[in-house]
Amino acid sequence: MGHRKIIVRALLESAPQIKDTVPLDALLLYGMGARMSSELGGITIPTEEVIAQPLPLARVSGRGADWWHACSTVYATGLEERRHIHRRAPVHLYTAFTDAKSVNIASGPDKSVRKAAFTRTEMLVLYWVAVGDPAEVATLLSFVRAIGSGRAQGMGLVRDWEVRTYDQGPDLEEYGRNPRLRELPTYVCRPDGAFMRRQVRLRPPYYSPLDRVECWRLMPDEEAAAPPRPRQLAEKLPPPPAPALDPHRDFFAEADLLTTAPPPARRPWRSP
Repeated sequence: MGHRKIIVRALLESAPQIKDTVPLDALLLYGMGARMSSELGGITIPTEEVIAQPLPLARVSGRGADWWHACSTVYATGLEERRHIHRRAPVHLYTAFTDAKSVNIASGPDKSVRKAAFTRTEMLVLYWVAVGDPAEVATLLSFVRAIGSGRAQGMGLVRDWEVRTYDQGPDLEEYGRNPRLRELPTYVCRPDGAFMRRQVRLRPPYYSPLDRVECWRLMPDEEAAAPPRPRQLAEKLPPPPAPALDPHRDFFAEADLLTTAPPPARRPWRSP
């Protein structure tokens, strides 16, 4: 199947820990690495080999050697809820298997930890739009079992992925001139509205410090920029503004559905 306008929806069973953005192509690159590893018996695949594989998305060319994928990104928005991650030193094992007079549990690998984590409780349904191969996108996303950080602690677990064709979606040219869809180089447009400049990569892996370009980045809304507030206070606040891609919800039920195999069932994570 060739490239078509598509929309992707992720249904999460636990709130994700997202500090910045979640581009669709970053998730697809992770899915590519997971699929390659699965095909080779679970061995670790070097990042360079994964990056060398083409993703099932159309490409948009910029100045010189610059190019990026025709896909949108999700911005962190809404209130945050604070929770804590605990790791207790296995003192019972020390007493059972060592005769040492003392063990350092104040530092090092055996240190007890109480770490604050902030989850986005309003981001349980996420949407992306793109131009790409819907069947291949669905296949790669089936290998993505969680979104955001804190996945080992049960945050951002994906319950189901849905990929559909979406004729009302942005044209390919929009991904090269509309910085509301994704971060774009400052030389391609001069947007109106609340945008800031930042140095980012144009394609994954976005964490790499190499090949960064000055881009327009949509500024976070007031709710996302506000400090975390208690649940009691949050319940008294007016509802947050609708996200930028919220209109896509109206068309989602009208599009052609391409289902993917849902992730295996998980036991809900509970804090010890």
